[in-house]
Amino acid sequence: MSAMRVLILGGGSIGRSVAQALKGEFEVIIIERDEIRAKSLSESGFHVIHGDFSYTASLLKAGIEKVDLVVMSIMDVNGIKRTIQAIRNNNSEVPILVLIPDEITVEEIISQIKEEFETDVKIDYAVSPKAATIKVIVDTVKNLGKKKNATLLSKKLSEIKQKSDSLLIVMHDNPDPDAMASAAALQVIAQNTGLRTTIVYGGEITHHENRAFVNLLGLDIRKVSPGSYEVKRHPTIALIDCQPNGNLSILDDEDLKKIEILIDHHQLLQNLEEKLPKDAFIDIRPDVNSTASIIVEYFQSLNMEVNGILGTSLFYGIYTDTKKFSKFSTTDLDALEFLAGKVDYEILEKI
Repeated sequence: MSAMRVLILGGGSIGRSVAQALKGEFEVIIIERDEIRAKSLSESGFHVIHGDFSYTASLLKAGIEKVDLVVMSIMDVNGIKRTIQAIRNNNSEVPILVLIPDEITVEEIISQIKEEFETDVKIDYAVSPKAATIKVIVDTVKNLGKKKNATLLSKKLSEIKQKSDSLLIVMHDNPDPDAMASAAALQVIAQNTGLRTTIVYGGEITHHENRAFVNLLGLDIRKVSPGSYEVKRHPTIALIDCQPNGNLSILDDEDLKKIEILIDHHQLLQNLEEKLPKDAFIDIRPDVNSTASIIVEYFQSLNMEVNGILGTSLFYGIYTDTKKFSKFSTTDLDALEFLAGKVDYEILEKI
């Protein structure tokens, strides 16, 4: 199979960098107006055509009718319009990726071409340097935020390990797949720190799909009563997908003082922080639709592996709490993307 043929218009700093990145994997051709720059590119091993890329002759010399993609790295609006028109006159189907100056939109360029040349054209992809830069900065900040949450959780677990070797993970009384999957995943993270863990709940798992979820995935969770020895013997508690309210009956006021970790996607209860230790790790995100999605983010940031059983659990937890994938946040979508390839669909079909 022949390599994809990419035609780059303009061999300046951006065009040259793109060509260098694609060189070897793709067949790259550059059209460059400046004679000295064209010579320099050629001496660097690039296939270069010296000419004006807004002229049909230059495009034909570069084989415009046979290329698979055109990348326009020029920033002159008039030059962009003339060049797009020339490309479309010779190849109406080839995808075009255009670098758009900040002062104009791709829609405005298309409109101006239609007005000036009395023809409709298609621009397949457009990149704004300003918008791209802003996106990189925002994505970097968000990634740092994700790593901060995971790092703080890891630090808290290490602090707990220094004081004790056990952690009680508590779900709400009638846990759903999101709660159970999240608890199982937090258990893996905690055990990776060296902690012994127990997952508990205080009510019933009544829905047949939820019982099948527990049995098929082999989740080790225990039902306990309020004030039971299982609750009292653990010096530290983690609440997962729940907060102390009517659906959490197994903890009393004294137990609240032992809550060192609280991870949930529901709105934080009023005055709750005042009842918890001041240095407790609290990650509450009402804008996320599933606690499992938050937990997956920790695995990503901590570079931890997710096996098929855990991946299937987390996937199904997200599925149920996003109302069968009918509502998503960015965190939910990122989690599903991470879990792709880590789900046992044979087990999933049996739930």
